[in-house]
Amino acid sequence: MFAVRPPFAVPALRPWRRLALAAVALLLASGCDGRQPVTCRGCNVVLLLVDTLRADHLSSYGYDRQTTPFLDAFARSNVLFLNARSQSACTFPSVNSLLTSRHIFDFLDPSTRPGIPDDVPYLPALLRRHGYATAAVSASPIVRNTPSEHNLKGGFGRGFDHFDESCKWLYGNCVNRVAGQLLEGMGEPFFLYLHYMEPHDPYRAEASVFGRFVEGYEGRYPSVAKGDPNPLRQMLDDGREIDPSDLEYLISRYDEEILGVDAHLGAFLQQLEERGVAERTIVIVASDHGEAFLEHDLLKHCRGLYEPLTRVPLMMRIPAIDGPLVRRTWVENLDLVPTVLDYLGLPAEDFAGVSLRPLIETGTPPGKVARSSMGSWRSVNDDRFKLLWRLNTRDYLLFDLVADPAESRNLLRQERAALRHLRRELERWMAQTEAGVPESERARQAEEIEDELRALGYLN
Repeated sequence: MFAVRPPFAVPALRPWRRLALAAVALLLASGCDGRQPVTCRGCNVVLLLVDTLRADHLSSYGYDRQTTPFLDAFARSNVLFLNARSQSACTFPSVNSLLTSRHIFDFLDPSTRPGIPDDVPYLPALLRRHGYATAAVSASPIVRNTPSEHNLKGGFGRGFDHFDESCKWLYGNCVNRVAGQLLEGMGEPFFLYLHYMEPHDPYRAEASVFGRFVEGYEGRYPSVAKGDPNPLRQMLDDGREIDPSDLEYLISRYDEEILGVDAHLGAFLQQLEERGVAERTIVIVASDHGEAFLEHDLLKHCRGLYEPLTRVPLMMRIPAIDGPLVRRTWVENLDLVPTVLDYLGLPAEDFAGVSLRPLIETGTPPGKVARSSMGSWRSVNDDRFKLLWRLNTRDYLLFDLVADPAESRNLLRQERAALRHLRRELERWMAQTEAGVPESERARQAEEIEDELRALGYLN
């Protein structure tokens, strides 16, 4: 594995950026200057979601490899959240939660999953109700308006004027091209959701970055040579030993895909600059989940809730907020929708998350734990400790994320106060979201969803 260094030092803001932000302040209805509460009424919103992106493989989060030169520069001028939690370790239901600020349990009904139920407030629908033009370009086989081999119902198109699926499984240059075409016909204000698939497996970076971190493959598996981790996943499931060189090869290919999508994110935001809309656009860079490379004997995603799977990158550019701002307090993907609506001056719904505006502007913590669920696993964490619970075995695991970010030492016996606190938080959360559902039914439901994902080819 590659070493992780402390996060980058934040340099002074460039003069041209200060001039641009000063101009934005004059344009905003609130007339704010960064020293008083900021409102961005009528601002555009762009949500850039990068599938399968674990935070600790970004150089802006301390990774030794220079995987994200654009995002590093973006973070140095904007808001960087060092600790963000996704609500699940799989695209469904993580994206559902992110776009609605609801816990994943609202999306498990077999009649609607994996889509968004009609009675759940949904960011594109909320914004369209307030006069926004809305569009999505999704390369995901899961996040779709129409059915696919991995999503038999579709169900993500509500509230979007246009939902383009033509880039399924293709690189970010396709997403950028279609997004540019859609922007040509969209008035302001607009909401644009772009879903990039790299670095999701198979890890096959495009030619511009292929070979940047590794040369040829010298192992025994032709599929691994093509960036496919599934042969190793099968070996793991069968109890066979994996050659470390095979794993290192896949990690390098994964990192190359991160380098590639980083360039596409930069290219799209350059489009916004060239169209003259960047200075009145809120931009969010997020991910639905991470990826495991044998940490805790896990490979890929959709199983477990350890840090490689649910600690994700999160960055924001908000007009009139003078970066760089680095926030270390744990936040959740659940918090994105309330934060956007707060900055736009629009009313909130019954959300599970909270607005991060106080944290961004004054450093005031949200005052809650971060929560995730995947199958039979549940997790809650504060700024130091993380509690994992598995309902089918009733096992608890407690980790000190500050002293032991690799989650290698179970501290149940040593840290009794932290255990009591997080167990209360876990029980409170489950009472709010799973009350009245027997544990046996929850376990059965978890197995049923995993079986569905496996049958659709999403876990294999």
